[in-house]
Amino acid sequence: RPDSAEAREALAAILNEVGEWQEAEQHYQAALRIDPERWSAWQGLAESFRMSGRLEEAETLCRRLLDEHSASAESHNNLANVLHQLGRQHEAIALYRRALELKPDFVNAHVNLGNVLRDNRAMAAAEDSYIAALALEPDNADAHVGLGMLRLRTGRLAEGWPDLEWRFRGKWRFISFVQRDLKQPRWNGEPLAGRTLLLHAEQGFGDTIQFCPYIAGIPRDGRVVLEVPKALTDLLSS
Repeated sequence: RPDSAEAREALAAILNEVGEWQEAEQHYQAALRIDPERWSAWQGLAESFRMSGRLEEAETLCRRLLDEHSASAESHNNLANVLHQLGRQHEAIALYRRALELKPDFVNAHVNLGNVLRDNRAMAAAEDSYIAALALEPDNADAHVGLGMLRLRTGRLAEGWPDLEWRFRGKWRFISFVQRDLKQPRWNGEPLAGRTLLLHAEQGFGDTIQFCPYIAGIPRDGRVVLEVPKALTDLLSS
């Protein structure tokens, strides 16, 4: 069914999730050639522009869609996402809040508002936004991760780490961290008692370097193996 706008758009949405924006754009454009009035495909195309860093094009398209659908919470949210990425935080905050006036149960807008408030150091208000999102959708991974990051940044480590465990379940697969599928049990801080502990890098070079000093606190009653990116092996071999 090459003439199915619905199928084209569905494929494009999945390509967006895995970071294949150029191919996603091609399928959104194909869907729009079949059905030029397909508003959700226009929104998806704008998201492709935003995620690939084509922010001026994304803003132009989002503003056009907002003009055409001024009562749409999604249109306010999508333009706010672009402005947040452009660093225009106060404009983004106003648009997220307007989206929530139009649609109070809009979970993504609550999460996005929390993110921009956190970036703007309005920590109490950001926490309220994440909590509002989780009240509506308790398994929302993005809300848990945002809340975890906020709590870590404000020194509430015991509260923050459990929420950060949701990072493996984020919506955007190209930035979600891959959880290692190991049959061995995870370590919870108990004595090693002669066993081998594998510590593996999960995020960027900076995160790896930042956390390596804590290896010194691991009990030395077992073997510790450190797995890091090849570029850091000389630096961390000690």
